[in-house]
Amino acid sequence: MKRFITLFLAVAVASLAGLAAQAPGGAVIVKVEGTATVLVRNVETKAREGLAVGLSDIIRAGSATVLLSFPAENLYGVVKGAAAPASACVKRPMKQETVDAVRKGGIGILEGFLGTAAGTQPGGPRAGGETAAVTKTDNVNLVVILDVSYSMRHEFTEMQSYIHENIVRKAMKDGDYLCIFTFGVDASRVFEGTLSLPADEARLKQIVYGIKPQDRGTDIGLMLEKLDELLKSAKLPHQKTTIFWVTDGKNDPPWGSRYLGKDVYDPNAFDAYKILKSAAYKVLLLSIGGDTAAQSLGDPLGGQIVEVKPGVTADALDALLGDMADSIEMMVPESLGAASGGKVPLDIAFLSTYDAPKDVDIEKLSVSIDGGEKKDLPTPEPRITVGANDVAVKSWSIVLPAGLSKGQHVVEVELAAANNAVSRTVQRSRFEYRAAALPVLALAGIGVGVVGLLAIVAVLFFMAKRRREREDEEKKKALAKEQAPTSYF
Repeated sequence: MKRFITLFLAVAVASLAGLAAQAPGGAVIVKVEGTATVLVRNVETKAREGLAVGLSDIIRAGSATVLLSFPAENLYGVVKGAAAPASACVKRPMKQETVDAVRKGGIGILEGFLGTAAGTQPGGPRAGGETAAVTKTDNVNLVVILDVSYSMRHEFTEMQSYIHENIVRKAMKDGDYLCIFTFGVDASRVFEGTLSLPADEARLKQIVYGIKPQDRGTDIGLMLEKLDELLKSAKLPHQKTTIFWVTDGKNDPPWGSRYLGKDVYDPNAFDAYKILKSAAYKVLLLSIGGDTAAQSLGDPLGGQIVEVKPGVTADALDALLGDMADSIEMMVPESLGAASGGKVPLDIAFLSTYDAPKDVDIEKLSVSIDGGEKKDLPTPEPRITVGANDVAVKSWSIVLPAGLSKGQHVVEVELAAANNAVSRTVQRSRFEYRAAALPVLALAGIGVGVVGLLAIVAVLFFMAKRRREREDEEKKKALAKEQAPTSYF
């Protein structure tokens, strides 16, 4: 028993050491001002100095400020006033004496990180106003896909006004990437590049207001082909991308199109369908009218469908769509850990960048192991409320199939949410399956049982031996009696 306990402790220590050593590109918490938590594999733990954090682990800062070190890059990052994965930090170098001063409390985290304390960074003090930038990447990619079929003519002026006035002039910032597609009988890019604002405003205004809705056809397949090319290229420079697709009609390819008669909504028809569901993309499908291609594109694209009536104004669209860069992302841990029984826990985080609470209604969550059959997991309480700039976690259990081999296994997770309100809905994780280990009490019970069984066997063996000895004695007496001489006197 002593040897078993020693072995058990050795295995436990080795496992913890392995967890600490994995994710070499991770971060370490240097300093925490206030109270914050970290979702390690989406299980909440208190943020503390020296805690190792994976790049996909979510730091829930709230009103606190957390300074992170990225040793592999020799850089530092800060999370403040929000929930964000470590990978979303804006990183920059810091002098060692500045880090030491922050750690000892001589200067605040933001003072040291932003260089607003005199002499803390090369080049002297920095201007303020960078607080929002320390939590997540500033710049985004925006892809606008605009239906230019003839039927759009009644709404087109308002759409042009919304794109230029509300998106380009108000929502987008210097350094954002913008790509504008038009599609009808053809599909083409009318603008593409990183914005230099306000210098690009006049050129963009000319381009946007120069688009004319005059095509006699709507070739959805050709537009998806162009989107495939963009997503598979290296032209999207920023971490987060919003796809804004506007249409008022159904798929109607012109005669001669290679997509004429093809099912362009087949989930395997275009790579874009898989790419958009697996990474940090937000897809907004604006349906002008109720019976449009947006309804059919929603499932394969994973896009959030926003339906408006014909005659919608630019101001109404702005009030309805809000900040197009905001989203709720599904965050599945990179590893689910080790499983030794018939189940493995699955904790999924839902990370919101909205400035108001949002509800997520889960319609279905399915998993497959090593590319096998997809199975739906029961979701008794399908509604999740995610706070403003916060994270919510929901837990499931994956029942493992019988006969699963020992070792590493891959699990694919796919979420379906009402109105496609969540991005990154298809993700992969892994877990290690080990032989079920018996608990110490069970082993003790087995030991007692074995000892008892051996005792019973020993007693039975002793009784059988004594019985044989008596039988042998009786046989000897009988033989001696038979061999004794007979006396007649």
